[in-house]
Formats: sequence, C-alpha cells, structure tokens
Amino acid sequence: MRMTRYNWRLLALLVPLLLLCGGCSQDDSDDDDPVAPVKLALDWSTYWGGASGSGATRGKALAVAAGGDVIVAGETQNPEFFVKNPAAPLAHIGSMGFVTRFAADGQSVVYSTLLGSSQPYDWCNGVAVDAGGNAVVVGLAGGPDFPLKNPLYTEYTSEWNCGFLCSIPPQGGSLNFSTLIPQGEPTAVTVGSDGAIYMVTRNNHVLKVAADGSRLLYDFQVARDAGWTFIEDIVVDGSGRAWITGGSDYTFSPLLNPLQPSEGIHNDDVLVARVNAAGSALDFSTLLGGTGEEYGFRIALGADGMVTVLGSSNSHDFPVKDAVDASHGGDYDALLVKIDAANPRVVYATYVGGDWEDRGTGLALAADGGVWVAGMTTSHDLPVTGSYQDRLAGVKDAFIARLAADGKSWRAMSYFGGSQTSNHSEVGADWCNDLFLGANGAICLTGETYSSDFPLKNAVDPVYMLPKAFVSVFREIQQ
Repeated sequence: MRMTRYNWRLLALLVPLLLLCGGCSQDDSDDDDPVAPVKLALDWSTYWGGASGSGATRGKALAVAAGGDVIVAGETQNPEFFVKNPAAPLAHIGSMGFVTRFAADGQSVVYSTLLGSSQPYDWCNGVAVDAGGNAVVVGLAGGPDFPLKNPLYTEYTSEWNCGFLCSIPPQGGSLNFSTLIPQGEPTAVTVGSDGAIYMVTRNNHVLKVAADGSRLLYDFQVARDAGWTFIEDIVVDGSGRAWITGGSDYTFSPLLNPLQPSEGIHNDDVLVARVNAAGSALDFSTLLGGTGEEYGFRIALGADGMVTVLGSSNSHDFPVKDAVDASHGGDYDALLVKIDAANPRVVYATYVGGDWEDRGTGLALAADGGVWVAGMTTSHDLPVTGSYQDRLAGVKDAFIARLAADGKSWRAMSYFGGSQTSNHSEVGADWCNDLFLGANGAICLTGETYSSDFPLKNAVDPVYMLPKAFVSVFREIQQ
C-alpha cells in the first residue's frame, strides 16, 4: 500500500497504542498480578494402607524433607499394613502408629514402619523433619512396652495418657532414639532453628527437648488452673519463642496484650499464646471468639513475624475484619486469622466456608505471604477458583484453597474427593487432616477417604479398602 500523508498520521497515532497494548498482553498481566487465580494440577495421588487386609488407615500428619520426600504419619488398624525397612519390627495388634516416607515423585517408598506396643491403641499425631532429614514423630503410647532407645523417660504413666517421641533416620531401618512422654499425649511437634524439638501435649505442657533426645530443656504447663483449655499446634520463631493455638474459656489466665476485650470472651474461644524463649512464662496470650464455639487447630509463622491461625467457628458474630468471607454459613465454618503480635492487632479475620459444615485442618504459608488452607466440607457453594474439582462429589469432600497475601481474595479454591463407596449404602466421604508445602513447590495433603473413586494419579497403592488414608500432591500453575 502506498503511504499517503493520512496513512502516516494514522500510523503515528496507532504505534503508541500498539506498543502500550503489547506491553500488557494477557499472559504478562497474569504473571505480574499478585492476585491472579492459580490453577491446581494434581502431581500424584495414592491410597495408603496396604494392598490387602482390613481395618481403617488414617493419615493424620505430614512433613516434607529438603529433597522433596513426603513423610506421612498416622494410625492403622490393618494387620497387613505395608512395611518396608521398619524402624521397629512389631507384630500388628489393634491400632498402631505408622510412619511412611515416600520418594519425592511418589513412585516408591523409602521406608514404612509401625510404631506401637502390645496394647491395641497406639497412634501418631505429628511429624516434623530435622536438618539431618530425620523424621521426628510424636503420638500416643498404648503400653509400657512401646519400643524405646536411649530414652529420656522410661516411666509409663497410665493408659490413654502417656505419649512418645521418637526419631527415624532418612532410610528407616532403626530408631535414632525413642522415649516415653509422661506429661501426656503430644498433639503436635516442630523443630526449631536451633535444632531443638518442641511439642505440646493434651495436658497443656509445652516441652523443649534437645535435638538428640537426650535432655529436657524445659517443661512449661499452660493454664494450669483454667477450667477448660487444650493445645493443638505449635510453631517456633527465630528467637526460640513457642507460639501455640487451641481453645479455652473465660477462666483462662493470664491474658497478655489481648486482641479482644474481656466482654467479648465466652465459654469456647480460640486461644493464641506465646511461651518465652526460656520456657518459663507466657509473654503474649489472647482469646478470640463470638457467642458460639471456636477453637484453633493450626498455627503458622510468616517470614514477617506475623502469625496465622486456622480454626473453626459456629458463631454468627465472630469479630471478622477485612474478611474475604464475612458471613457465617451452615453449622461450623473454618476460621482464618492473621495477627501482628508486635503491635498487637488483628490484620484480618475471616470465615472460610459455604452453606453447610466446613472445618479447617491444614495450614501453610506461601513464599509470597499467601495462605494455603485445607480441610473438610459438606457445602455445595464454596467459591471455587482455579479449581481442580468444581463441585462437591460425595457427602463430604476435602477442600484446598489459597488466599492472596493481602487476605482480600481467593487465588484458588477447590473441592477434592470421590463420589461413591463400593459395597456401601452411602456416597463417598473424604477429609483432609494436614497440609504441608515442599520447597520444590509441592502442595501435599493427607487424610482419610471412604471413596472407591477417590482421585488417584500415578498411585503407588491403587487398591481401595474401607476406609484408607490418602496422600496427594498438587502443583500450582499460573493461569
């Protein structure tokens, strides 16, 4: 085409516009937008519990090693549970704790071991990984013959009230150490930056143990005289202060720089507290709640020093703030609260859920400050975004969600579960018990499934039995 004066003038107007539009293509804007939705893709997913036998298996906690291996701990009643390179060879009796370490790609098992006694009630509640790649595991010891090695304590207190702490090397095959915990059944464990092991018990003890299990560094009991208090989870900051969450009532004391006035405190509220580095006292504590029932289940600490708590609430008047979901629906909703304790203040507080029951059981913080949440739902109206599964499949499903760093929008929200149960009158039921983020971008879940069509991919154990644990790993893909 011959360029006339009109054509040149038109081109002079269009070029800047073309350059401007070219600099903001859809792909580029999605990559640069911190609140753009992310797509969830399933990397691998498997049942877990054994290829034969009978009896329930439950995945209760998990952790990811530096190289990407996924370590799952829980409980099994299956006498033919899969065992490889066991840390403590045992005859299966009743309910036993188990620890299984999967290779990062989920296609092989490094080790799988039972942990238990001659009594029919042993299980694992928590697992962490130390700097050497050892699995640090806590749970309930059913009897005094629980396998011990270089124990800190040999005293077995009483049935249903004595815990254990043990360490398993990266390849399995033995115990590094194993000890009873007479202060009560530990509910959670973490490893501090100093290598020390921190745990909380059902009797509200916060314990710090040397990395090799040889010494008790402190034992602090929270709310010794409170009417009703329990602790569910623990995380440790860089100064060695232990943050805990759980639940308590109006009798809890002391409240130190509380985030909610005393007139807002009722019988069942979320407890958030911090034990000083010496393990001698609390230096922060608050209760958070409405007129109904609340409790805290998971706690996480961000690189900015802010604390995020995941729990549940059936209050219609929980004091939400800058909430992505300000309305309580159904029975229980999950509850997500971010706290700046340095000031102190609530950064945001929001319900998480739909029109029926929703429980939050898994929590992890992304590198950008976003929050990953997992749990169980019976709601049909979750605000699905970038979903792997866009609707409730059975009577209850697991769910997985990612909240943007500013707390104002969901970057991902998905159901995750099956729709049917073979040889059973009910449709499928699934729930998640824990979530952990791997350094390689893996988003790892474990829980329990009653679904014969639970979503599997590259499953190392594809055999369904009623019920089984599941282990699933997602990746996020920018849309």
